[in-house]
Amino acid sequence: MVTGDHPITAAAIAKSVGIISEGNETVEDIAMRLDIPIEDPRDAKAAVVHGGQLRDMNSAELDELLREHTEIVFARTSPQQKLIIVEGCQRQGAIVAVTGDGVNDSPALKKADIGVAMGIAGSDVSKQAADMILLDDNFASIVTGVEEGRLIFDNLKKSIAYTLTSNIPEITPFLFFILADVPLPLGTVTILCIDLGTDMVPAISLAYEAAESDIMKRQPRNPKKDKLVNERLISMAYGQIGFMQAAAGFFVYFVIMAENGFMPSTLLGLRSRWDSKSVNDLQDSFGQEWTYFNRKTLEYTCHTAFFVSIVIVQWADLIICKTRRNSVVHQGMKRTTVGRDSHLYQFKHMMHVQQSVSIIFLRMTAEVLMAAEMCKRTTFQMEFIQQKFNKNIAGNLLEDCAKTVKLSFNPDDRKLPVE
Repeated sequence: MVTGDHPITAAAIAKSVGIISEGNETVEDIAMRLDIPIEDPRDAKAAVVHGGQLRDMNSAELDELLREHTEIVFARTSPQQKLIIVEGCQRQGAIVAVTGDGVNDSPALKKADIGVAMGIAGSDVSKQAADMILLDDNFASIVTGVEEGRLIFDNLKKSIAYTLTSNIPEITPFLFFILADVPLPLGTVTILCIDLGTDMVPAISLAYEAAESDIMKRQPRNPKKDKLVNERLISMAYGQIGFMQAAAGFFVYFVIMAENGFMPSTLLGLRSRWDSKSVNDLQDSFGQEWTYFNRKTLEYTCHTAFFVSIVIVQWADLIICKTRRNSVVHQGMKRTTVGRDSHLYQFKHMMHVQQSVSIIFLRMTAEVLMAAEMCKRTTFQMEFIQQKFNKNIAGNLLEDCAKTVKLSFNPDDRKLPVE
């Protein structure tokens, strides 16, 4: 706390509002209790510094004061000394927020990482220098603002994580198509259906998720490490869920090809003959001959199955991304900022399913998007898709149980900064 009041008054106010914690003593308190002269100021966790003492300090002494004491009250200070205090805190690597309402506070407000001016009592100069203006002059509004900022940051990370996961299963089919010279596993048009269709509404809806219960119990995030997109998010989106989606897509691709006679080893190096319109007697692994039209029908079937596998894994991914730390059991499936019992979550799942069904079951849509109507596929393929759906639901339950178990055995983990 930085104030112009007398040190005794400043210390009393600081103790009453919790700036000096209960049980923590200043140097003067220790000397009075033990009836001894002040010898080593570092023995106390709290300190009350007079403006005259601050004026006699150099930068090294101020830095030592800020390092040794966790709770400090500066009394009888001038507005110019507030700027010196801000610079000292920034040298310690701290994120500094400063409040002020006068013209003389403007340099400190400008220098601070977050300058907070008073909307009612503040001067115009201080408002122009500040980053934030309290319209009601109520410091409790800062807490509300911090909570809202953390919620926005959390929801942006959730939306980005959900959106990035489908990039791996979209690019790996083309890499495999080029490197292994196999028939194309996933079409370009179906990729657009994912990016501009099935993923759009769920990604937007994650921005309306309600705050998790521990959002204000976490320590402030490290601005140098906890970026909006960091290594941990990339690892989860690309390295874990992304490769799971790619593996699911390639699995259905090879299963459908093998079911129709093309074993995986036969597909390697087959692309040039597969795509040639002049080849109408291409033999599969069992000696059956395939015309160009029949091959393309099979290829579009693989495109559709690959697309369905991505969509199904994205259903589970949507539930996983709903929370960053808490279990979805604690968060609930309906809680959004639109309303506690909003049906937005159900709506985005319904849109996900509706768009997928229109692509794979309607003849007109399937022909336009170069997909195969799944209503014409074999019973085995439809049963396989159902099995994939059940496995992803099971995987989502395991992920949620892992969050619950982690927080059960590590209750203090809720207060750690989230990367």
